[in-house]
Amino acid sequence: MKILGLVVEYNPFHLGHLYHLQQAKQIMEPAATIAVMSGSFTQRGEPAIIDKWARAQMALAAGVDLVLELPVAWATQSAPNFAAGAVRLLAAAGATDICFGSELGQLSTLEAIAALQLEEPPAYRQALHAALNQGQSFAAAQGLALAAVLPQLDPGLFQQPNNTLAIKYLQAIKQYGLPLRAHTIKRLGAYHSPDPAQALPSATAIRQQILANQAVQGMPAAAAALLQEHLQKGQGPVSWQQLAPYLVYRLRSQSRADLDQWPEASEGLGERLWLAARRTNNWDELLRQAKTRRFPLTRVQRLATYILLGLNLARLERIDVDLPPPYLRVLALNTASSAIRGLLKTSQLPVIYSAATAPAANKRLAECLQLDVQATDIHTLAWRKGSQSGLDYTHPPVTS
Repeated sequence: MKILGLVVEYNPFHLGHLYHLQQAKQIMEPAATIAVMSGSFTQRGEPAIIDKWARAQMALAAGVDLVLELPVAWATQSAPNFAAGAVRLLAAAGATDICFGSELGQLSTLEAIAALQLEEPPAYRQALHAALNQGQSFAAAQGLALAAVLPQLDPGLFQQPNNTLAIKYLQAIKQYGLPLRAHTIKRLGAYHSPDPAQALPSATAIRQQILANQAVQGMPAAAAALLQEHLQKGQGPVSWQQLAPYLVYRLRSQSRADLDQWPEASEGLGERLWLAARRTNNWDELLRQAKTRRFPLTRVQRLATYILLGLNLARLERIDVDLPPPYLRVLALNTASSAIRGLLKTSQLPVIYSAATAPAANKRLAECLQLDVQATDIHTLAWRKGSQSGLDYTHPPVTS
């Protein structure tokens, strides 16, 4: 029985996501489809534009059978830990295949790059260190190092986010010996263009439309209707512009010595953000003052997310993201799928439908789940109406 696995954020679900889902199902003809999805905060260190249950419902309406939350401890990590957590969760849920988008669209080339990076031959390591010493970001340095060893490759390959994640998925599958067959579909559409003429506008472009209070284009009708329903209720849009004052409060409550406790705060980035928070509480200005060529936007945003959520190094060590996520957190479920019912019934991991019913004895599980609960509580601070805590205890999974 083939079970298709996807790693997604659906922030929000758009026509490009629908294309990828339909193409993957056409290739695989699976008995069921599982999506592992970031919850309240995403891999780029941004709050999701609307809550995780609404985005899971969009996926269910498009034909996904089971949406599992990737716990925030992994969802907000840089590419290697994000990818490893996601694919290990897919494998634990019973997926047999994974299909991911990539700008390259060539699985054999992606596999060759993944293998080379796992082996790290001397020529690759030397070129990587040289590029980092020149002040390149890690992604840019990886691209230059790859081009030095494989001159036929475009050094800009690692500046393309889906290629980067695709390689990390493949590395994690090999590193952990996961029983997942990999497939890739070439990504179509533009990333950041807000031009409604784009056939497949990106999630970034759609979020820009939402935040600018423009008519949203590029979403399937069902997903667009769900988005508008939540926006009309005042449950979004959620952005850093609204959450920045809470971040600034945390930063202004800390001393310079406190900065050592945060992941990604090394090399002076923590101090740059700490100083910026003493000059402004405006998110765009915070970013302008903190980011540099060495510290790209995503790293600054991830550090900001860790500080906002209280995810310090000690807490991260207790959760231990080098291990797989400890549970299957169900956000949405096609109750008519016998394949999914069977997988959940026989799961070796605890299946959590509500935080209220989670096993209490497992300290690591409890710490991980509590962080998810806190992330949801903080996310809803940006709602104009109905903001409340404890939704992970009271909000049932979406079903169809």
